[in-house]
Amino acid sequence: MSGTSSEHAPKDQGASDVWLQGSAKIEKDQIVISGTSNLVPGLEITISFKPDQQSADLEPYGANGEKMTGTFIHQVEEENQTLHKAVTYIYMDAAAEIGSEWKAENPVGEKPDDYVNPAIWMKPEVNAEEGFYLIKVKSNLLEGTVVSGDIGIPDHVHFGYGEKTQVLPDGSFQVRVKQPKKDVGSFYLVLH
Repeated sequence: MSGTSSEHAPKDQGASDVWLQGSAKIEKDQIVISGTSNLVPGLEITISFKPDQQSADLEPYGANGEKMTGTFIHQVEEENQTLHKAVTYIYMDAAAEIGSEWKAENPVGEKPDDYVNPAIWMKPEVNAEEGFYLIKVKSNLLEGTVVSGDIGIPDHVHFGYGEKTQVLPDGSFQVRVKQPKKDVGSFYLVLH
């Protein structure tokens, strides 16, 4: 699912009343997921499997996914309960042509030696893309921690630039922050 280029975009693209449509189809040895939305281009898609929402036999996974292992397994807190789910990501290029294709990624690596140490560190890598800054961060933050990326513009009131995400099992995360549309002089990128 992604926002589409302006010539094929729905008339209400970018509206605050968001809608999503999608379908999944089994083709030989793969599942093909397709869809449309009125979201603006640059959407990150998450595909997940939550054992607690399945009707099949859960014994191999555990009722809350606690028996699942591997780098695709993410821990989440929902309704004061710790759950585990299998997750993969599809990072899409906002300026891509119709018919472009991406494969799911597992961006999770090994946990750092000082994972969850109270002396927190973050190592950001910033890349400019069309209209955005992509900030990829390695850290020793705890999985599931909610983090935000945003911009700070001195002496300006602004909103709508930032994005929130959750820290992955290895302490890493990434956020996209909109670039200022006009010359604002100096500004800074903020992670919090």
